[in-house]
Amino acid sequence: MHPHVGEKLAAKVARVSPGGLELHLSDFNVTGFLPKRVLGERVEVKGDTLIVRAGKRRLSFSEGQAVGVKLADVDFLRLQVLLELV
Repeated sequence: MHPHVGEKLAAKVARVSPGGLELHLSDFNVTGFLPKRVLGERVEVKGDTLIVRAGKRRLSFSEGQAVGVKLADVDFLRLQVLLELV
């Protein structure tokens, strides 16, 4: 995955948790994690939906939803793919 750092990729929400979103990158068959601290300050989880409030703007993410992400980095020590929202 390291050669693809900085690229915009298509992902699907695999799991919603209180810590953030687990995303599946189907083109590479890889799972990455998007922590809630990256999403915003006011984040709440209701069942299988994660809601982010930033001012008047409100975003919600549900399991199975398609999301555009950017591959931020690959952590070789923790074996994690770090993602950002596009």
